[in-house]
Amino acid sequence: MGERLKNVSLTSSSQVIAPNSRLIVTDDLPASITLRTHPNDGEQFSVLDPRGLLNGFVVKAGAGTIEDATEVTLNTTSSSYTWFYRADKGNWYRIPDLTTDSESPLPTGFDDLLT
Repeated sequence: MGERLKNVSLTSSSQVIAPNSRLIVTDDLPASITLRTHPNDGEQFSVLDPRGLLNGFVVKAGAGTIEDATEVTLNTTSSSYTWFYRADKGNWYRIPDLTTDSESPLPTGFDDLLT
């Protein structure tokens, strides 16, 4: 969905994450990150933990909310998380791992485009 995500390495919690980025979890990951304060409508952000190092990592919404809260704590190791930003709602929505039986995370107006 949308533009390809760019892999980024995080070196400090004050680092600005570029739009449409995928954070690969490494040993030196800080305890938290704050997303951009002016995200674009439809912008995505992803966290990938291929080595099972993620435990208690906090993602803070730089603008609005993330999953209807000011921050989320990621505790499940060896997982991936992806969110997209809806400017009309001011919220980062988590995109669940989709299967053919999954409900679409997009507004119902897009249903005809997906069938």
